[in-house]
Amino acid sequence: MSYDDCIQISEKSDKGISFDMTKDEFNDIMNDRGKVAPSRVPLKWKCTAKGHYWWTIYAFIQSGYGCPYCGERKKVVGNLVHPILEYLSILYLRLYRCKVRQETRIDPASYKSTIIDLIIKREETFIINIEKFQKIVEIPVNITDILVDFTLSVDHLCITDKCYRMYQSDTKFLIIVLFLKKNEDSAVHAQELIQNLTDIKNKDNIKVIDFNQYLQFLNLFAGVDNWRTLSKDEIEILNKFKNIISLISDSINSDKKLQDLINLSNYYKALLGDIS
Repeated sequence: MSYDDCIQISEKSDKGISFDMTKDEFNDIMNDRGKVAPSRVPLKWKCTAKGHYWWTIYAFIQSGYGCPYCGERKKVVGNLVHPILEYLSILYLRLYRCKVRQETRIDPASYKSTIIDLIIKREETFIINIEKFQKIVEIPVNITDILVDFTLSVDHLCITDKCYRMYQSDTKFLIIVLFLKKNEDSAVHAQELIQNLTDIKNKDNIKVIDFNQYLQFLNLFAGVDNWRTLSKDEIEILNKFKNIISLISDSINSDKKLQDLINLSNYYKALLGDIS
């Protein structure tokens, strides 16, 4: 990927964007990128319609994303927050030496998107340190992998589509996490809908939960009914989770908060590359 590639992709885009860096600025950033792939380095772009500026990676522009201020706000916010939630989850699980991978393709031959956000190996470290302390998800004994998929959408079609992709199986348990604030009712309704659909396979191995339940599933919460005291590292991770959930809601309505989320997302993308 070159400077000319960035110019050309903006000129060919139908999203009304332009590449807003000089060749020297581009070269300086690329020279300082370390081990990060060129297509994953945050670059500066401009909205030709309203003059908005933002930083994002070439891969996102290549995938068809336009100005985050003018586009489908929630979709943009949802994509931005994924690397943050993935990184913090991995960071926490690895405190207990649990095996976990992110952005993993389940079925390379499938015509649909089969990339799941997290896959947690259900091994002894996970069972002893995490699973046995939580009361959110009842995991059958034959399950070897727990798949976690984060979503901002509470649209039932979006949620059920994930189930039809067959992430779940006889040995794989799918957890769908709704990460907007106050999604308890939406999670309950989505779970009921899935169980009432007769053409979803292995639907007993699917659970829709809200974000507070996700923290409880991880045994990472500081409620009055939590018997244990969180370590310093756990408290730090928990506070970061809470802060990002607040930032998500604010970003939907505030341009400034959206830019903060864009910057944070790019930061965590780089961290993910280091721990993957």
